[in-house]
Amino acid sequence: MIATTARPFSLGIDTVVKLSAVDCAALRSEGMRFAIRYLGSIDAHELATILGSGLAFMPVTYAKAYNGMSAVGRIRSLCIPEGATVWLDLEGETDPPGAIVAKVNAWAGQIIAGGYEAGLYVGAGCVLTSEELYGLRVTRYWDSCSRELDRNGKATAPKCDFCVTQLRPFNTIVGGVTVDVDVVQRDVLGRLPTWVTT
Repeated sequence: MIATTARPFSLGIDTVVKLSAVDCAALRSEGMRFAIRYLGSIDAHELATILGSGLAFMPVTYAKAYNGMSAVGRIRSLCIPEGATVWLDLEGETDPPGAIVAKVNAWAGQIIAGGYEAGLYVGAGCVLTSEELYGLRVTRYWDSCSRELDRNGKATAPKCDFCVTQLRPFNTIVGGVTVDVDVVQRDVLGRLPTWVTT
């Protein structure tokens, strides 16, 4: 397993569905090149299945999973090499903005200290402003297919823009699997996420 820079314009999926070898083969046949799955759900067998099918992989936390040390432990238990992008799912948060910033930064600090790249999924209900997003300790951003408005009713996006974008519609069927489809792209600083391959 190696961590390597993702290829721009690659299509992939994120899903809560546990992927089988048949699922992965079907996704590959539909043009998908990577899968994003949830820490705490994916196990070593499924990860081996994903990578063995030729799909690249990136992990994401569940929403409000701010324990970076726990995330690093799960990542290491899967033998994911250092340097890989680990995504924090930020959505449905009801805490004040300052508390959210503090929690995201603490999580990112623990991920970075573990040797990984901290990324943020900017999901539905994100109340942080564009400036607050860009000021976080994360260095990669993933745009959800929902339209995010900050607490002032303005569209929110970090100044560097996103390096993964989730496409509409969400919860679509690809290769017989319920997924969201994503595309990799360079952000305005030229950055790409780092995925895991064999």
